[in-house]
Amino acid sequence: MSWNSGDLYAVAWSPDQKTLAVARDERIDFWNIKDGNLAKEIAISGFSVSLSWSPDGREIASAEGYSGPDAAIRIWNTQTGMLVKTFLGHINVVDSVSWSPDGTKLVSSSSDHTVKVWDVLTDQNLSTYNGNDFIFLQLGVHLVTVLPTQM
Repeated sequence: MSWNSGDLYAVAWSPDQKTLAVARDERIDFWNIKDGNLAKEIAISGFSVSLSWSPDGREIASAEGYSGPDAAIRIWNTQTGMLVKTFLGHINVVDSVSWSPDGTKLVSSSSDHTVKVWDVLTDQNLSTYNGNDFIFLQLGVHLVTVLPTQM
């Protein structure tokens, strides 16, 4: 694997651990781990600061590093490179995105101080959690969000 120029924003292993997805300026690269070659490239508009593979490896979610109406989570088909769907709702940079273990939901965190849970099947925002500060971690199959206490 060789990156000649440009910034790297995010990396994510495929579920079968045979491919590494790398978010760069205006694209997501898919590298074959066995031979170290670039297997596929998906052109995107802008850049992604977080990547998360669906549990079955057929799709990858990208959290885009823009604020305002362009703050988005996009799902891409990893075989065709086609955009599958877009989730809008954050008003600042989407910092992180992660799939649920069953592949039916996404969770995202944003610099707008919210965590949102999305239903991938219905394209709906199921819930939004607000806080002045939070820590967003995925620990195995558990999602931990620490919100400040009320004063």
